[in-house]
Amino acid sequence: MNQLTIENKNIVTLDEVKKIKTALKAWYNDTRMSIVNVIQQELKLSVTRIKEELKMEEKNISGDMRILREYGIVKFTWKGGKKLHSMDKDGFGAMKVFIRGFSKKQSYSDKLAETYNLWNALSRARYMEAIQYLIDNPRKTQPDVETQLAISQPRASQILTNLVDAKLLTLNKGKYSANTDLLLSLGVTMKEYIQKLDAIQAVEV
Repeated sequence: MNQLTIENKNIVTLDEVKKIKTALKAWYNDTRMSIVNVIQQELKLSVTRIKEELKMEEKNISGDMRILREYGIVKFTWKGGKKLHSMDKDGFGAMKVFIRGFSKKQSYSDKLAETYNLWNALSRARYMEAIQYLIDNPRKTQPDVETQLAISQPRASQILTNLVDAKLLTLNKGKYSANTDLLLSLGVTMKEYIQKLDAIQAVEV
């Protein structure tokens, strides 16, 4: 299984999902989240200033800055011979689409963890197969999924639990269905972000 379809319309492919997962992983890191928090508070900062704020070695921060630029989360401009970093409104704005319930008052860590877990679940072919089965055949029980996927009871339980936790499936009175509204929304926003990410990375290269 390498794609999801709803009513014969392609929603996401496995390659697209893995690309999003990689982009989220670029941010889903304690140091890089700290860097983002510092830049958001002071808008334009040099690596030296970021180093001072985080009390880290500059050589350790530089690699993280490169990753954040590559995935369109931050950008830099030159001013007076200094490279100043700020948030990339295009890439960062698109990335926020994937951070469900995003709010400045809420923890990046919690929202990123939730969102990363969602895309991580989607990135597994077996999980995608379970979702597609439940798109086509809603309100099925765990034994139905075990039979369809030819997997053991513990494996089916693990897959279904993870997909419910990621809100990709719903569970009602012991029966599972795909969360098609969420999947359709993810499909649209994912394609928009990938287009922006491709443009950002083309310039970065």
